[in-house]
Amino acid sequence: MSADLVLRYGSDPTSGTGDLDVRYENTTNTPITSITWRSNGQAVAGTYELTFTKSGSVTVDVEATGDGALARNPWGDRSGLSVTADGSTENLDIIPGLGIVVSASVDTGWAAQVTIGNYQNLSAVVTEVLEFEIVAADANSSNRQVACRNVGTQISASTYIYSLPGWYFDGTGAEEYIERLVPHSSPTRHKMASKRSFVITFTDRQLDGGTGKYTVDVLVDGNKAVEDAQMDGVTQYEYGVSGYDDGNDYLAGMGIILPDTTADPTSSSITVYVRDGYTWVAFAPDVAGSPGTWQTAGDDLSLGDIDPSDHVLFWVRCEVPSAASPESTCRMAQLRARGLSI
Repeated sequence: MSADLVLRYGSDPTSGTGDLDVRYENTTNTPITSITWRSNGQAVAGTYELTFTKSGSVTVDVEATGDGALARNPWGDRSGLSVTADGSTENLDIIPGLGIVVSASVDTGWAAQVTIGNYQNLSAVVTEVLEFEIVAADANSSNRQVACRNVGTQISASTYIYSLPGWYFDGTGAEEYIERLVPHSSPTRHKMASKRSFVITFTDRQLDGGTGKYTVDVLVDGNKAVEDAQMDGVTQYEYGVSGYDDGNDYLAGMGIILPDTTADPTSSSITVYVRDGYTWVAFAPDVAGSPGTWQTAGDDLSLGDIDPSDHVLFWVRCEVPSAASPESTCRMAQLRARGLSI
């Protein structure tokens, strides 16, 4: 196994309770039996209250908490969502980006709390870490301590923490036909995604006799971005990969992986929303439990080498420029740690 880097709460770096991808706690009875972090590009940082209703079928209301969450979080104010409650099926649309398994015994009034990007202790108390909420123009958020832990078996050499463009996507077939929409695999290109929205569709579905997998052309706003992309759940199509249109680079800064499925995606239409704000994220090294010198917002932070089962602490905050103005949807950033396995 290679190096495997995860981000955890600085005060709880050694256990899964400190994970900053997703954590949940059942708050009334036990409606949720498990949650899978899909890492597919749909998740939005925040804390979500889930309240279930059973009247023949099962539905759930989802409400994001915190200042501005309801107004700006695209997944944070939805009600009456249909739920498969059988104790085994992953529900992909309760909070997009997560696979949520709901108990077959769920009943009206059962509730749970799910948090993405934040620390949630065993008593369901949440501390905001990577969710910055509202920060006024020409001001900084509070400082948050984070641990980058190597849970792999090899050294992570020359490790860096990056703030990258954030996005989410939605639409017909969003959960089914995009396995992952991720930052480009090369640090020379992974910050190139710019603020915009665009539509992904698919055409020219064919069976590849050599691989036994279906292929499709991936279109961005009607333009062919990838030709004959394999629906294999593995191949990441991006600048520099065969089949990708390097000249036009319609998915600049991104890589797309299609699922291993025989289902036909050609009737789907998926809108991708690339947001701004990632250049406002600033890092500082940890010096005896306090922030060292803050780097310029948007600059990367070197964490050095991280041994297996070890971690490095650092600090993060959001520094909003004076020219920033309010928007109707959330600003977003993706924090990524990269290192070389040795």
